[in-house]
Amino acid sequence: MSRYILFTSVGKTDPIKGHKEGAILQICRKYKPEKIYMFLSQQIYQYHIKDDRYRLCIRKLAEDIDGFNPEIEIIADQNLRNVHKFDIYYDEFESRLEEIQKRYPEHTILLNISSCTPGMKNALNLIAALHDNHLLPVQVAAPETQYEEAYIPFNIESEWAANLDNINSPSSAHIRVEEEKNLNLLARFKKEMIKKHIRVYDYHAAYSIARDINRSMSALCMKLLKAACCRIQLDEEGLNNTLAGTGLCFTNYESGNKKNIAEYLLWLQIKQLRRDYADFIRGITPVVVDLFEIILEHHTGIHLPDYCEKQIFSDQHISYRITKRKLCETKKGEEILEILESTLKSPLRDDYYTSKHISILINHYIQNNRRLVGTVKSIRYVESQVRNLAAHEIVSITDDWIRDRCGMNSAEIMNKLRYLASEAAIAGADSDELWSSYDRMNQIIEENII
Repeated sequence: MSRYILFTSVGKTDPIKGHKEGAILQICRKYKPEKIYMFLSQQIYQYHIKDDRYRLCIRKLAEDIDGFNPEIEIIADQNLRNVHKFDIYYDEFESRLEEIQKRYPEHTILLNISSCTPGMKNALNLIAALHDNHLLPVQVAAPETQYEEAYIPFNIESEWAANLDNINSPSSAHIRVEEEKNLNLLARFKKEMIKKHIRVYDYHAAYSIARDINRSMSALCMKLLKAACCRIQLDEEGLNNTLAGTGLCFTNYESGNKKNIAEYLLWLQIKQLRRDYADFIRGITPVVVDLFEIILEHHTGIHLPDYCEKQIFSDQHISYRITKRKLCETKKGEEILEILESTLKSPLRDDYYTSKHISILINHYIQNNRRLVGTVKSIRYVESQVRNLAAHEIVSITDDWIRDRCGMNSAEIMNKLRYLASEAAIAGADSDELWSSYDRMNQIIEENII
């Protein structure tokens, strides 16, 4: 059974007018809300102070309805006189409704869009349209007697002669027309769209929409969105340049190889969460090699590149080839060569070293850590079998496709990569601090969408 909270402004037809109930009492009869928040403008608050008519009528109604005994909270803004202005109410109502939703997450919040001024009613209706299903706008039809009022003749000459506004010239300050400077419905809609894109980590879409309404966005928020785009592209330089001068930082670890690995793992996590399974599987290999290499050094002190031939290319990219000649230069290298060849059951080929070579060494030197060795073996299987198939064939990759081929789904693979990150002593990998990094970034961005 649904449970309800009523949020309502109060109008001049409330609680009763012309021997007919206003919208608030009618809504209470139908939904029996557990709590009622009543928003009172300056004029309505004066009525409330004089005779408490709104609460007393609700309590009278409660006497006649079993199980209806609502808590009533009065929200009064005695300084609010511009009851026609939409944007004032939108911000006020939205912030209060967010607080109510946090307090009553299991309830449906009814929004009375029949009482009070058009500005108030339109604000509530738009808020309901832009937010989730926990907000339910309800409308109450006017009593039939209101449609049966007798026709009153309109004498144009006498009415025009008595028109007080006609006394002043059209250019005088008495004209009540003003241009609305703060109201931009399109911007409000698009800001909600930006938030939705951010929550699913689609920063390029969010930034594209923000650029369409950049006059309604703060300069800081635009920088944050651009920085998020740089981050999801693993563009560290662009990220740092964009955030320069803002005093904000999305990460709390020092620069270096481990930071790059952490950011790459977060990129993989986003791919997994967004169900971009093809990119997720194809993207495993680069980080697996780095993780295995760091784990080997962290647990054994063996830095494998020290035993390999270094190659520097024209673009300053560095690669390492594992060769017999280089390994045989040291006693430890000879030991590594023997381990590799005995496991491979064939002479070592001179080539760039891969996760396969490192996993053999991990299995030999860290064999007492069964969980670590088992996880390395599992990830190696994913990389060598599933990843290679996904990378070299045109296939539709789903979570079921991944599970059928390696016995793990994408979430389980990601959890194993997290564990390997902790074994590699990647900053923050043993806590939620690292893995919730993008969500914290999203929170910072949303707080600046105003």
